[in-house]
Amino acid sequence: MKKILTVLSVIFILFSLVGCSSGEPGRPDNNPKPQTKDIIPSGIWVMRYAGDENGDYVEELNITEDYDFGQMSFIEKDIHDYGYLTCFRLDENGKGTFTDFFDKSQNVSFEKNEIIFEEGYKTTFRMKGDLMVFKEEDREYYDVMENVSEKLYEQIKKGAFECVELDKAEIGDLVGFGEYDTWSYNDWNEVIRWRVIDKKGSDLLILSESLIDAFSYNNNPEMRNLDSITWESSTVRAFLNDPEGFLSRFTKEELAMIKTTHLENKAANKELMKYWGDFVDLDAKKTFSDLAVQDLEDEKDTDDKVFLLSFQEVEKYFGEAEEAYEGDSDYPYNAMPANPKWKAMVTPSVDYNMSGAGYYDIHTRNGAWMTRTLSTDHHDEKMVTYITSEGQVFNYFTYTPMFIRPAMWIHVGN
Repeated sequence: MKKILTVLSVIFILFSLVGCSSGEPGRPDNNPKPQTKDIIPSGIWVMRYAGDENGDYVEELNITEDYDFGQMSFIEKDIHDYGYLTCFRLDENGKGTFTDFFDKSQNVSFEKNEIIFEEGYKTTFRMKGDLMVFKEEDREYYDVMENVSEKLYEQIKKGAFECVELDKAEIGDLVGFGEYDTWSYNDWNEVIRWRVIDKKGSDLLILSESLIDAFSYNNNPEMRNLDSITWESSTVRAFLNDPEGFLSRFTKEELAMIKTTHLENKAANKELMKYWGDFVDLDAKKTFSDLAVQDLEDEKDTDDKVFLLSFQEVEKYFGEAEEAYEGDSDYPYNAMPANPKWKAMVTPSVDYNMSGAGYYDIHTRNGAWMTRTLSTDHHDEKMVTYITSEGQVFNYFTYTPMFIRPAMWIHVGN
């Protein structure tokens, strides 16, 4: 009986596992629909997402709830819980192994378009192109698989869900690059997932897909010289470009790929006031424009390997905030427009390491993340401009911890 339950559990998990949600639920644009030609699926095959008979993404089959972390994809949750990813390994003759998340393997064979377990189990799976079909009584389940390299499989096990190879990446794709320790209870670092937001030849501009850590823009325990803080002198910039800091998370080969970027650090007075000018501060009972928000001068240009996006770059790559915010609280305020594309999620376990630093919504896992752009308000001191968990732009004290989304240009050519 125990053996039967184990087999059933493996089968259920295999066909529940799916690719990671990228923050915008839906079928990834870079994933082509399954082909109809029957093939022998040699190589390593991992579950990408659950779909319908056409291979289209079905949201309700892909998302589950975790008590601690809110919404997660099934594949996130099982790696979070068990530390292993289900896969098939088949040779060109269709012979190989099936490995489940308990790190237990059994022999399988692919014959007449069906994968057959060879240890006496009668369960079979039919595969057409990238689409695997599992029939249980009178119902069929459809799952889209991905044929991946050994290197990408190792990255996927460490959290690089839905990532593509660097040299094949286009704008909008996810890539795995570098590692970061956000899984305090596992014995490996998690691969950082990056969204490609620009491409010039063999150079990619990548932005971390998730909020991977929390820092103060400028760590200032003695509260000194708050009006003289700049991006150039900021604590977070120093950490991101420190060989012993953030850059230590990359291999020698990866470090050689990271380019030095010349950054223009221009003030965003007009860009911010178009959202804030008529915004009413509930404490002062006045609009920001009535409170005489001070304009800042442009800062010095800098040359950085790793950086935070400026607010102008947020608008450039993700568009302006145009949608009315439909929240039911006073903060962020309903008068301010929002942009859903500005939202970003924390990693599943980031709160364990952050000890509560940085704000995020436990239900959506969207968090507040900082830009490198500073602003001022009626407190007469410089404040960091940040994106709220609801997709709005606001500002807050530079010494307050907020989440970060590092960005960098990398060269992926020869």
